[in-house]
Amino acid sequence: MKTKIYFFFIFFLAFAISTLIYLQIDKKNKKGTNVKFLSKKNFHSSLRNPVSWMKDQIEKDFQEIDQFSSQIVDDTMQSIKKNAVFGKDAFYRYRIINNKLYRYHFENEKIAINDLDFERAVKTLLRLTKIADIDFIYTDVDGLPLDIVPKSVYQNIDRFAPILCHAKLKDEKNVILIPDHNSYTKSWKTLTKQIISENQKVLWDQKKEKAFWRGGSNDQQYTLDNYKKKPRFIISKLSRSYFDSIDAGITPSWGFQLEPILKKEDVLKDFATILEHLECKYLPNIDGYMCSYPGYQWRLLSNSICFKQESDQIQWFYGALHPYEHYIPIKNDISDLIDKINWAKKNDSVCVKITKNATNFAKNNLMLENVYVYLYKVLEKYSKYQSLNRQKLLNDLKQDNRWVCIENRKKTIKILKKRKQN
Repeated sequence: MKTKIYFFFIFFLAFAISTLIYLQIDKKNKKGTNVKFLSKKNFHSSLRNPVSWMKDQIEKDFQEIDQFSSQIVDDTMQSIKKNAVFGKDAFYRYRIINNKLYRYHFENEKIAINDLDFERAVKTLLRLTKIADIDFIYTDVDGLPLDIVPKSVYQNIDRFAPILCHAKLKDEKNVILIPDHNSYTKSWKTLTKQIISENQKVLWDQKKEKAFWRGGSNDQQYTLDNYKKKPRFIISKLSRSYFDSIDAGITPSWGFQLEPILKKEDVLKDFATILEHLECKYLPNIDGYMCSYPGYQWRLLSNSICFKQESDQIQWFYGALHPYEHYIPIKNDISDLIDKINWAKKNDSVCVKITKNATNFAKNNLMLENVYVYLYKVLEKYSKYQSLNRQKLLNDLKQDNRWVCIENRKKTIKILKKRKQN
């Protein structure tokens, strides 16, 4: 009897120790990622059965891409660093090798204390699944090309590599769309939960028949000559003349331009929360410096109807959406906004259907797990267009100390500080 108790005790102790070790390893692996915020079941289910529009958009982005080598990635990155006047520090080069993420650190680059949201997202994927070895460029600018980052910065060589970016002009051929940095985070999951919950409390019939908009004056290049033609200024000005139908105003924010002039024009208003937007039926979505993200996503989810400005600027999910099915289109200069609001008031039942379509689309396609599936599918597709000399990549990691594994941010900082001292 004593022998049985002894063996049982030994077995239980071994089980407890192995469980603790497993939990510690699992905790360590999740650190620096967003794994704990994801439903693994939903992620892997969506990964096995991606929706058709995702495949179509990725195919479209890669249709003009030819096979390219790591040398072409290097040439493209050097071109950016040489030719960019603004934004050159917002272009990053990465490699995934043996399912670990490496970043190239330039000589005078500042040491980052925290991971970029994109880096955290890629590390999350590496904890969830296997990614083929790749060498790629990612940019954290709002989109490409911009007035301050023209395409000549990255397309002035004979062969150039594709660049991963949050948004682009729709005809831009070597820019590959990926989800915006906000959509990878815990805050996006929290926001979607809040909106879905609020949708149960504030029903369509309880909402005000008004268009509601708040935003910064961060369109591209406000000047004294053109600010009156900017859609964000126009909608704020319309709010003063059509206050029964529109509540809109510019709020002080990052990149605030022409503050004294806008104050004089009386178009400034106080900040409003997202939940305050949900009190109104009509939510215009107006581009800023580039696409308004994640502003478009949460408006689609909001159980209000989105008035989408016509634009050449696109994000990863735009191709799946259709006018009068998911949103009401308005002209780029928003000259038809009042007419569209009046149309919506007269066609309330149609608007209810559009709103339901948009909300269902967002629930089924724009949740955190969907975002990670799309990013994975882009990286998977990218790997099929790249021809790599794997041994050369491994040699680079050993011989070039500018390549640093960023799996652990604290270790990365120590390595970079030591390198600077030497």
